[in-house]
Amino acid sequence: MSQEPGLGSGLGSGPKENEPSWRPWFQDPTANVLSLVEAAIRRQDDLRAAQDQRTDDLRLAEAQRVDDLRRLERYFNERFDASNERLRLAESNRIDAQALAESRRIDALLAAATQNVALASEKQAAQAATLAAQVTSSAEALRAAVAATAAQTTAAIATLRESLDKRLSDVEQRQYQSGGREIQRSEGRMGTQWAASQLVTLVALLIATATAIAIAVFRTH
Repeated sequence: MSQEPGLGSGLGSGPKENEPSWRPWFQDPTANVLSLVEAAIRRQDDLRAAQDQRTDDLRLAEAQRVDDLRRLERYFNERFDASNERLRLAESNRIDAQALAESRRIDALLAAATQNVALASEKQAAQAATLAAQVTSSAEALRAAVAATAAQTTAAIATLRESLDKRLSDVEQRQYQSGGREIQRSEGRMGTQWAASQLVTLVALLIATATAIAIAVFRTH
């Protein structure tokens, strides 16, 4: 087959010996195209490698960030737990101190109340002893006064009896001398009335004396 002129000078003269049969028989007239394609391919490879490296770096950075966050979370959780434990211990100590203070205050109040009860009991016992002594002395005084009044009354009655006996003797003597029945009756009535009035006076005196002594004793209590 004949070759047209002018084509072999620009595109080559066909495949050479020892070259693969799949390659084109012509060659690019511009030598820098291949270098540009190879540079572009290398750039694409470099970009993919850089992208892969960046992806790996980002993944590692994210893993590191997650690890840092977990460490920070554990750290703050530990701090928080420690703070809560300190607060719990402080609150427990405060409650125990308040309970102890309240227990001591109640014990002091109970001791004071017990002491007051003991003092009141002692005071009541002393007052009871004093009152018993006063009652005893008052009873003795009343007994002595009643005895004295009884003695005075007995003496007064004895005196009255003697006076009555004497008066009756005088009356009987006058009756014998006068011999009148009417005179005897009138004088007998007069003597009886006088004796009764004297007896009532003595009894009233005795009652008034006992009442006065009793009032004086009750006023002293």
